[in-house]
Amino acid sequence: MGGSLDMFTEKDMIDILKGYRHIYLNDLQVIMGYIQLGRQDAAIEYIKKISRLMEAESRISHISDYRMQYVLIKGYNRAKENFIGLDIDVDGLSDMVCTDEDYSQIENQLNGYIDDAVANGYEELHLRLLFNGKVMLERVG
Repeated sequence: MGGSLDMFTEKDMIDILKGYRHIYLNDLQVIMGYIQLGRQDAAIEYIKKISRLMEAESRISHISDYRMQYVLIKGYNRAKENFIGLDIDVDGLSDMVCTDEDYSQIENQLNGYIDDAVANGYEELHLRLLFNGKVMLERVG
């Protein structure tokens, strides 16, 4: 199924869009709160943080495997819902081909890293997606 959109349902796509809407409405409320409190410096820093995270997330669009993009986007949404800044290095992986087992493994690893970040109070999580015949996700730093 690598790269195929056939396994996606309309509900999957709607769930992702709902997640984005919820996250960005929360971000707007935080920015508005800073502005109302006269803390423009904090609002600017928050906007810069959001911009960095959006730039990091946009890199996954370079992966040609749509199903892997889906797995990673779900991870980004889950991290954001838990107030964790997630950055996944995917450089050089534009043409990787994955198996069903790879998708499941990456999703499980990603969820494990996010759970660990939540449990330990981390605000940032930096990961690297590797492909050397087999897909692997590792923590950086």
